[in-house]
Amino acid sequence: MDKKLIVAVDVSNNTLSVAAAYRYPDKRIDIVDYRRQPIDIDTSNGIIHNPNNILSRLNDCMQDIEHRLNVKIGRYYLGIEPHTLRSETKQLSTTSAGNDISQTINRLTEEAKNTYSHDERSFLCSYPLETYLGATVKGYFLILSLADEVKTQIDKIFANLSTERKAILRIAPTVEADTFVAESRKSEGVLFIDFGGEVTSFALYKDKFPRMVGVLPLGGRHITNDISTRFDFDFDIAEKAKIQLGFSSTAFVKEEQKFKLNPKSAVSTEYSKTELAETIEARQCEIIDFILKEIDFRALKSSYESIVAVGNATKLRNFKELLEKQTGKQVDIVGGTLRYDDKEINNPLLTAMLECAEDDCTAAEKPATPMDTKKKPDIKSIKEKKTKSGKSLGGWMRNMFDDENESKI
Repeated sequence: MDKKLIVAVDVSNNTLSVAAAYRYPDKRIDIVDYRRQPIDIDTSNGIIHNPNNILSRLNDCMQDIEHRLNVKIGRYYLGIEPHTLRSETKQLSTTSAGNDISQTINRLTEEAKNTYSHDERSFLCSYPLETYLGATVKGYFLILSLADEVKTQIDKIFANLSTERKAILRIAPTVEADTFVAESRKSEGVLFIDFGGEVTSFALYKDKFPRMVGVLPLGGRHITNDISTRFDFDFDIAEKAKIQLGFSSTAFVKEEQKFKLNPKSAVSTEYSKTELAETIEARQCEIIDFILKEIDFRALKSSYESIVAVGNATKLRNFKELLEKQTGKQVDIVGGTLRYDDKEINNPLLTAMLECAEDDCTAAEKPATPMDTKKKPDIKSIKEKKTKSGKSLGGWMRNMFDDENESKI
């Protein structure tokens, strides 16, 4: 096949984003459909509160894309970054299965799926780290867990998915790190951060493996809310002030300046750029400090040499300098932007899913031929077949919802 149809869905940042693209053998991505709509009442901080409503909207999008492209979508990549996501390292051991090393490793992997976090949070998936062979085989696994209520909402999504389409789960920020961070840097040690709108997700890599993963319930929208509250701006005006006039820190405001915007009141008022920078800096530094404290708590401060960052917050003036000042590390800002109809799609998670996609999303059967409205519809011709359900959950992050390892998570 010359090209693959890739369909990716992102339900984070209070927005349902759906992109369909053709991926060519030379890795080129051609976006052929892109839809984005707010779902503020259904999600917050990366948590899905109304899965049925989102599924209904998603199904409408899928049907529109199928009709427009004359294809049948059999699967899609679903990206999530719930703010309760966190990780811990666990050591597991089992007796050796003789010379069959693969069987022993599989036994360890299955055992990892049945473990619980120290506070009995719900298991999501695991990453195999190092394995030590001997009479007793030991393995280290990075266990990712969620708060029970968040896991329940994710379960509802997969329990209610139409059997016509299968969701392949992808978790931020690991899928993004696989796209935006070179393997050599993962080996040396690198901290990857996605500064999103509703949440900030991060993953620390060392010796090519993730050593820590987490998601914070703070992001760019919280900075905008702070500006809105302090200056009594509407949210949209506060966002405009942040992007067009804001600095990441007061240290980068060379001299006191005033600016004018149209706030809620009809009276034109002058505002201070220094005060605007103070408001941005306070929340931005809080987010960075929280990540650094988590890293220190896990004794991983010396495990990374540099930082790779993506997300809208990185576009703030002098953001790179602020992050380098707080961490003392080299920082690289990476753009996760694709284009569709001459417009930018600035969504790192969506971009990463399209870039890392391995499976063609086209269903085996072709879409039904549009009916002639003058003829009586043939029910048999428009009835679609349902695919068979999948198998049990696999423990490996990247393929845990592939054909061999699918389950209703």
